[in-house]
Amino acid sequence: MPSRASKLAAAAVLVVTAGLAVTWAARHLADPAAPIVVTGTIEATQVDISPRITARIVERTVREGQPVERGQLLVRLDDEQLTAELRRAEATVRASEAQLRDLRAGARPEEIAEAEAT
Repeated sequence: MPSRASKLAAAAVLVVTAGLAVTWAARHLADPAAPIVVTGTIEATQVDISPRITARIVERTVREGQPVERGQLLVRLDDEQLTAELRRAEATVRASEAQLRDLRAGARPEEIAEAEAT
């Protein structure tokens, strides 16, 4: 007569074999076009952004966790400092253009006389 331990071992082997057979059949005999339905939680990817300029944020147009599209306005920056820099650059351009006009016009007779006197 088989002992109790050998009966338990045979039963365990039978259960494991049956489980493996069911798993194999489910994977290989299932319809490949059938959708897989699962439940769970999807974690979103966090993306860090970096603007090309530095400025103070005056308005956020989206909330944290809100989905956004490519090209969507996320924040509005304070443009006071940038506007001042633009005005300085425009003034520099005007001064350079005036100096270029003077150089193209040539020396005035007063300037020639002053240069000859020294």
